Amino acid sequence: MLSQKLLKPRDWFYIHPEYENALREIGLCSLEAVFNYQDGENLGKKNLPDYRKRMQTSVESTNLRLFLKRFTNPPLKEQLKNWLAHKRRISMAGSELKPAIELADKKVNVPEVVAFGQKWKEGVEEKSFIITKEIPDAVSLESNLPQYFYEREGSSKASKDKFIKELAEDIRNFHNTGLRHRDLYLSHIFYNQNTNVFTLIDLARCFKPLLFKKRYLLKDIAQLYYSSPYRIVSKSDKLRFYLYYTKKKKLSSKDKLFISRVKSKAERMAQHDEKRGKTPPFKNTEK
Repeated sequence: MLSQKLLKPRDWFYIHPEYENALREIGLCSLEAVFNYQDGENLGKKNLPDYRKRMQTSVESTNLRLFLKRFTNPPLKEQLKNWLAHKRRISMAGSELKPAIELADKKVNVPEVVAFGQKWKEGVEEKSFIITKEIPDAVSLESNLPQYFYEREGSSKASKDKFIKELAEDIRNFHNTGLRHRDLYLSHIFYNQNTNVFTLIDLARCFKPLLFKKRYLLKDIAQLYYSSPYRIVSKSDKLRFYLYYTKKKKLSSKDKLFISRVKSKAERMAQHDEKRGKTPPFKNTEK
C-alpha cells in the first residue's frame, strides 16, 4: 500500500503534494517527462548495469536537491529475483519505495520519497523510477566519521562511546522491524553531526525474509564490520557496538560464535574483493 502522502494525479505517477510545484518547475511532472529528463548530474558507476540510471538534480527557487533513480526494461531474471524477495510482483523502484514507507512508519530514518512511478507491459516491468530528497547536513559514515574517532582524550572517548551506542540502537531498531538491508555498509548510513541523526539509504535490496532471518542479519552485521576502517575503528569499538546492539554487558558462548561467523563472512568478502584489486577497509594490510 502506498503512503498516504503520495498522491496519484495520473496513471502510475505518484507525487508528494509538498513537492509538486518544485517538480513542475524542473519539468518532472509525468512518467514520460521523468524518463526524458537529462538536465541532472549523472551519478553512474562503472559496475552499474545499463538498465539503471542515477541522477542528481536541484530546484533553484527552493534550493532543493533531489536524487533520481530510473529503471528501463530491467532483465526478466532481475525482476523475478525481485518478486521472489518481496513475495509479490513489484517494480525495481517499488522495491525501494516499499521498505522506505514501512521504515518511516516505524520511526527508522530513511530518505523522504518525493515521487514514484512505474509502467507495466504484458505483466512485466517496462520502466519505473523513484525520486528522494537529499538528507540535509548529512554525510556517509564511510566518507567521514566524527572527529572524536581520531582523538584519545577523555571527552572524546565519551562522545565516541555515545555515538557507538546510538548507532547500535538504530541498527537494532531497524532489524527489529524484521527487515534486512543486504547492503549495510557504512557508505549507506548517513549521519548529521548537528542533530545526531542516522539515516539508512539505498533500500533497493532491503526485504523481509521468511526463512534464514539470522543468516541475513549476520550478513548485515558482517557488512558493517567489513566497512569499518581498521585505522579508525578499533577492536574495542566494534565490541562495544555489539554489546550495545545486543543489550548485553558480557559475551555469551553464542555471542562469541556469532562474532566468529561475522569475521569469517568478512574474510570471504575480502577474498572476493582482493581478487578485483580492492583493499578491504577492515583489514590491516601493513602486517
